[in-house]
Order: sequence, then C-alpha cells, then structure tokens
Amino acid sequence: MKKEDLMAEVLSKVRSMVANGIDRNTISFYILTTVGGADLSGLEKVMFIGAVERALDNVLGKS
Repeated sequence: MKKEDLMAEVLSKVRSMVANGIDRNTISFYILTTVGGADLSGLEKVMFIGAVERALDNVLGKS
C-alpha cells in the first residue's frame, strides 16, 4: 500500500471513529497498530503518528 493511501485510510477511519464516539485510547491504539505495521521508515511512522495524534487532540479539544 502506498503511503498516501495509508494516510487516507487512517484519517478516514479516525474521522469515523470520532463521529461514532469511540474513546480516545481506542483510536490511539488503532493509529499505532495500523501505522506501526506499515511498510514505512521509522521516521515516517513517527511523523505520521504524531501528526494524526495532534489532529485528534485538536478535534477532541485537548492540548
């Protein structure tokens, strides 16, 4: 799977999970397991996970 496809899939799923009221820890676990198992470099994984987690914090109103 291409990096862009993975990003689109993860962001779509996270949006859906937030809309359905899934708790923050479950969403974080999904992000970590999905991106962690992807065929990306370590730096790409860290950067992507950090970006999604920050966006999630902004959506959920946490800083």
